[in-house]
Amino acid sequence: MHYDRLETRKPALREAALFRDLRSILQGARPRAAALRAQLRGVRIEDLRSREHLAAIPLMRKSDIGRLQAEDAPFGGLAAIRPARLRRVFASPGGIHEPEGWGQD
Repeated sequence: MHYDRLETRKPALREAALFRDLRSILQGARPRAAALRAQLRGVRIEDLRSREHLAAIPLMRKSDIGRLQAEDAPFGGLAAIRPARLRRVFASPGGIHEPEGWGQD
């Protein structure tokens, strides 16, 4: 049994859809999230079409997130939405704050 028909797509179709959605999310978030903008410096979002392209983006470690959030509370420049527009904020162990929007996961 599957949750929906998207789970049973051919791998190439699934991968293409995931990268299309990723490009859309990043294009909307980059102008609003300073730390994300810095992380993506030099990356052409429209060129993100494969795992190889994705691998060119530097990793962000959990310790980086904690440092960024300490310097620029509450989300360290990683959230593309104002805190007042969130449904809630989770405070995870280690002092990491995670935004939860109103949309469906």
